[in-house]
Amino acid sequence: MRRDWDTIREILLAVEGLDGTKPLTLEDFEEERQPEISYHVTLLEEAGLVLSNSAPSLRTTRTTPFFVRRLTWDGHELLDQIRDDSVWRQTRQTIMEKGGGMALNVVSSLATHIIKNQIGI
Repeated sequence: MRRDWDTIREILLAVEGLDGTKPLTLEDFEEERQPEISYHVTLLEEAGLVLSNSAPSLRTTRTTPFFVRRLTWDGHELLDQIRDDSVWRQTRQTIMEKGGGMALNVVSSLATHIIKNQIGI
């Protein structure tokens, strides 16, 4: 399975929207998307962007249940950079036009650059 940045952003936004009484779980997503969501939650936990109870080996292809409690500091930092729809669209478009990969540091750096340009820094 390939890493999908739209799915990553969707999960980060969903976790940020939690009210603190209930974690984000696999059942919060449509059944046909559950393998994709489970895989991406694992990636987010491995990257240190969310706190979750599950980080199975990426070698497994089965859908693993999870409970995401919250974003980490780094998760909040990344989401602050890519939350705005126009910044996100411009970030994705620029990377696609340049033919580059969407590595975490590239996404973060480019989104920060776009935000700085928008506010005139």
